[in-house]
Amino acid sequence: MDGVSGITQCAILLNQSFVYTYSTGDQSGTYWYHSHYAIQYGDGLKDALIIKDQNDPWKIFYQDEEVLQITDWYHTSAHTLLRSYLYPGTLDPIPDTALINGIGQFNCTLNETCSYYRATIRAGTTKRYRIINTSVYATMTLTIDQHQIRLIEADGIYLDGNKYIRALRLSPGQRYSVLVTAKEKFSSSYWIRATIRPFVYIPESQKNKSKLYSPPIFSFK
Repeated sequence: MDGVSGITQCAILLNQSFVYTYSTGDQSGTYWYHSHYAIQYGDGLKDALIIKDQNDPWKIFYQDEEVLQITDWYHTSAHTLLRSYLYPGTLDPIPDTALINGIGQFNCTLNETCSYYRATIRAGTTKRYRIINTSVYATMTLTIDQHQIRLIEADGIYLDGNKYIRALRLSPGQRYSVLVTAKEKFSSSYWIRATIRPFVYIPESQKNKSKLYSPPIFSFK
């Protein structure tokens, strides 16, 4: 099943539900789902879809796992943005902020009281993070201060695990699984940074706004 309403099946009506039963066969990995009606998923109608593998070759290398959904976020509805964007000469829609698992920061009067997303890991252990870029428009880069990232899966395909990186760039729809080993000794929390890549087709006066990032806390216990 895929596609807009009215092509593969009728639309899901207001206050109604739809159950779709299917077999994944031998497929496993990190995926996501979203609405295909207009551009609803830009307003948040989306989520992760994780298919576990009983024979996961990486299972012995980590003790826990967590999903991180990174996304751009607009304070104007996606429907309004799309309608404006379709006019000739309209600039790229620059996000108002970036979110990790639905939490982010914005330059407003409540900024100092807003909470950060907190990803917890035990010192000296290894954790698998399934990272999904569910953005409407923005390519994003994820980093963890003072920690390397080991790539083990890309878009549902296992990798050899030989690549260690400092920064992971994801275009909209891309998914990666990474292993992160926490330091044995620590004195504070570390930042996870989800940075929106600078937009190309915008005037110079707007380029600083296009470098938004959401800084969740990478803490130990």
